[in-house]
Amino acid sequence: MELDPQTFIVASMLAALMMMIIFFGQARSFPKSIKGFNVWGIALFTVTLAAALLAARGFIPGPVSIVLGNGLLALGIALMIVAISIFHNNPVPWKLSVVCVVFVVAGMVWCLSTEQEQKIRTILGSGSNTVLLGMVTWAILKGRDKSQFQLGIYFSSICAGITTLTCFARLVTLVAGIGEPHGGLLDESPVQRIYLMSYNINVLLASVGFSIMGHEKLVDSYQALASRDGLTGLYSRTRFIELAEREAQRAERYHCDISLVLIDIDNFKQINDTCGHQAGDAVIKDIAAVMHHNFRDIDLLGRYGGEEFIALLPETPMVDAKTIVERVRSAVDQRTVVFEGGEITYSASFGVAQAQPGLPLEKTVGQADKALYHAKKEGKNRVEVFPLVIVPESSL
Repeated sequence: MELDPQTFIVASMLAALMMMIIFFGQARSFPKSIKGFNVWGIALFTVTLAAALLAARGFIPGPVSIVLGNGLLALGIALMIVAISIFHNNPVPWKLSVVCVVFVVAGMVWCLSTEQEQKIRTILGSGSNTVLLGMVTWAILKGRDKSQFQLGIYFSSICAGITTLTCFARLVTLVAGIGEPHGGLLDESPVQRIYLMSYNINVLLASVGFSIMGHEKLVDSYQALASRDGLTGLYSRTRFIELAEREAQRAERYHCDISLVLIDIDNFKQINDTCGHQAGDAVIKDIAAVMHHNFRDIDLLGRYGGEEFIALLPETPMVDAKTIVERVRSAVDQRTVVFEGGEITYSASFGVAQAQPGLPLEKTVGQADKALYHAKKEGKNRVEVFPLVIVPESSL
């Protein structure tokens, strides 16, 4: 049994109301960094109300159904644009959205006051909806990250794009007079059935896609938190090793030099025992800030554990690495941190190793660790490189 347009609209309204409840629930459960879901929920409610008014033609006064129904439909789509722009932290195209909504309302009022035929009203509505839905599609794609595949963005943009093309095709058929004479929204002709089904289903599917976008952003935010050390903002040990191994593979493929540095704060246990763990945290944060300012933008910086840090220097032979690391050591040398009215002076020791083709990264880390151990043994606050140059005591 085929659904008549009025029954199909009612079924779509119920589905939209269920989606609206889901979006309001997501808005409450998502962190504040994920925005726009309340607005999308309001957009679905607005579209649902518009559909109810349009479907009730014959039961309510024509001007209410036509003017208010079409105006709310345009407003609902405009709110979707707002929701997506807020989600992506992009500027909201208010002007064009408002112009389209005002155009629809004014156009419907003009059609009724001048007794224009129903076909003209549908052309005006289809034209404005084509523009608004095209803006929805563009707003979704505008926030995509080209470096990774994002299912939610591509799924919702395809659905919104299909809806845009559906409205445009309806506009073209009306203007060109293709097919049977237009009988209005509730016309049971095959063309109108296809139009309503495509429009309603794809709007709902675009909502599903937007929901997926929210979940993907939530996963990304959790991954970002997991990849960074909470105290220093440097890469966590796990994330650093992952990125460093990629860089090592790239360097081996293109025959580039890379160097690795291990850094350890001198006498850190004494700082903790004397001044407390919060003072130790202040020193850790301070040396991380020094690393940020003195290493290069291309260098990978991580917290290796406790008071130990690690850095990978891409496209850097040993002679250049030693110069860079010596600059960092000088910046840290006898550096003072003010904590609770007192001053804490600290320094750090550095071990440097250069990655060798075919040598696993963990071996390079081990070599840098040996150089760091030698720096500690030789008096701290110094830079040592691997292979170690050990001067026999008899030659001194």
